[in-house]
Amino acid sequence: MLGAIGGSLEHAVSLAVPNDELLKRLSGRRTCRDCGAMYHIIFDPPTNAGLCNKCNGELYQRDDDHEDIISSRLEVYEAQTSPLLDYYRNHRQLIEVDGIGGRDDVLARILARSRDLQVMIQLKAPEEIEIMRAASVIVAEVLAELRAMVRPGITTEDLDRVAEDLTLKKGAVPAFKGYEVANRVFPASLCVSINDEVVHGIPSAQRVLRDGDIVGLDFGVRYRGFYGDSAVTVPVGNVTAAATELMRTTREALEAGIEEARPGRRIGDVSAAIQARAERGKFAIVRDFVGHGIGRRLHEDPQVPNFGQADRGIRLREGMVLAIEPMLNAGGPEVHVKEDGWTAVTSDGSLSAHFEHSVAIVEGGPYVLSLL
Repeated sequence: MLGAIGGSLEHAVSLAVPNDELLKRLSGRRTCRDCGAMYHIIFDPPTNAGLCNKCNGELYQRDDDHEDIISSRLEVYEAQTSPLLDYYRNHRQLIEVDGIGGRDDVLARILARSRDLQVMIQLKAPEEIEIMRAASVIVAEVLAELRAMVRPGITTEDLDRVAEDLTLKKGAVPAFKGYEVANRVFPASLCVSINDEVVHGIPSAQRVLRDGDIVGLDFGVRYRGFYGDSAVTVPVGNVTAAATELMRTTREALEAGIEEARPGRRIGDVSAAIQARAERGKFAIVRDFVGHGIGRRLHEDPQVPNFGQADRGIRLREGMVLAIEPMLNAGGPEVHVKEDGWTAVTSDGSLSAHFEHSVAIVEGGPYVLSLL
């Protein structure tokens, strides 16, 4: 729904209320049989017990307001909501506040926590940005070697092995290997995504590149306490004109977003520029995965959607570093994750392309750290 109006989700709010309190609130509701007016036996009782103030009709308790029904509904709610809370918690978008108290008190807690999350954006000093530049150059050098290796007959495991060996020789550590999300651990150093695979493809000795494939190479390193992250999509042998156009448009969408990454602009300016270039090329924007801040952690605040409205969102400040990464599909925008828990694929089987750079917000314009 937010995407349909050009917006994006910044935070989700979870109100913590004990079940016994919820039972008291919900089971105390009473409804007039005649006019439908609502009351609560504790918080908004009628003047005369059991009778409506408006029409003197009988008040009754609806079947779904009985404690046993409410208890069952709460169990279902908790079972269905828990994975969603974990998702937003892992993406550092969840605001969890005490839901006990008056409306104004609860709203004040939500706003306070929202401000806390804004403060969590870590600004980098110039010397820290230069360390990130060094990390990102290592990423760019490794990706350049991998691009030269891409050809029909090579396995994705071959690419992963070279990426890890080169990184260690350069004094850095692969960022993705061992990365954990929701008790799932990524097993490789390189993400290799072929054709309809959007992101997070797992390398394998059984995955052999074929003529006509397109392959996304997403790689990151940790160096001297900071991260660098970048991605490219490249052709394998001879590819179709449609595949070439998809890759070109995705790369140009990244460039359009980077151009807006300047002090004083907003996240929405970056997002809107990416969206405009993608839609001009008539390609679909993946909305389930977005860019992010980067620094001492691989994924930091803020999120950087590839869609949105200009002049919206967090204002960009000097010292912020963003990993901007559009993902475009030749078909529809829908994606799903395969049974391995990592590999995201297009739901309609269409081709997907992914490009990414780590970009520092500095005076005078964007500083693309991962560009050789």
